[in-house]
Amino acid sequence: MKTQIWVTNPITNEIAFNTQFFAEPGALIPFSVQLPVSVEENIVSIPAGKLHLYPSVLNPHWNESIRISYDTKLTGKAELVLYDLKGRHLAEKVYDQNEIEWQLPKLSSGIYFVRLTNQGKALGTAKLIILK
Repeated sequence: MKTQIWVTNPITNEIAFNTQFFAEPGALIPFSVQLPVSVEENIVSIPAGKLHLYPSVLNPHWNESIRISYDTKLTGKAELVLYDLKGRHLAEKVYDQNEIEWQLPKLSSGIYFVRLTNQGKALGTAKLIILK
């Protein structure tokens, strides 16, 4: 019985292996294929650190700003983004110092998250609770 086997490279969609052979019915014929794989060398090294919020529980009647710090020096553009529990993007701020004070928009009582990103990589997320 004539049998044809071909394997397609999932990255390039090119046929990487193609063969025909005659096998007896029920015969098991093992084969293996090695596909070349490459990894981009565009690796960005970002130092590990910890994101700090103070206060992490905020009462807007007293103050509507928080202090934010990241304990490792960053290079390039860093950005803080405020999200609600549903993942909606509420506000953003450029993070360009070791510690900044962020005047927040008017927020309802609830739980929010502040995420720090640098060069497109998420470095840390901190929880913020608003009590009114």
